[in-house]
Amino acid sequence: MAREELREREYTGKFFNFLVTSVEYLLLFPVIVFFWCGVFFLIIVAISEVNVNTILLTSVAIVGAIRICAYYSRKIAEDVAKLLPLVMLGNFVLDIRMISPSATYETIKTAFLNPAFQQLAIYYLIFIIMLEFVLRMVSFAWNHRKLAKDKEEDTKEMLETTNKFTTE
Repeated sequence: MAREELREREYTGKFFNFLVTSVEYLLLFPVIVFFWCGVFFLIIVAISEVNVNTILLTSVAIVGAIRICAYYSRKIAEDVAKLLPLVMLGNFVLDIRMISPSATYETIKTAFLNPAFQQLAIYYLIFIIMLEFVLRMVSFAWNHRKLAKDKEEDTKEMLETTNKFTTE
């Protein structure tokens, strides 16, 4: 009876762990990523006079590229993220106009009240969720393959060591 209870608890623990991890990677991380897209959007709107749809696309592309780099190498992602403030500063220096808080507020208000912009933002949120899902699946498959390869090498090494001792 105790073994069955332990197995049931182990299964429940694994299922709960899977559920929490799924919510984390499919909902929490994309919302955080989309939040940072919004932060970049607000900064770029303040220093640029480009179309808000283009600015939203740019901010989603920047943060998405950083997430892709983060799955490949944390160091590369950190370096790319460190360059962003310099790029924005360079943009501001090249287009040396005064930042008008009232004009920025009006642009943001107009954009957020526009149903087409809201729909576009939802599409980009769905894109970010899909991107995170695909990146997580590729990362899982890569790590699983690497783990299986390492286990195979360890088993082969252990067999060679065992054979070496049995032949002596």
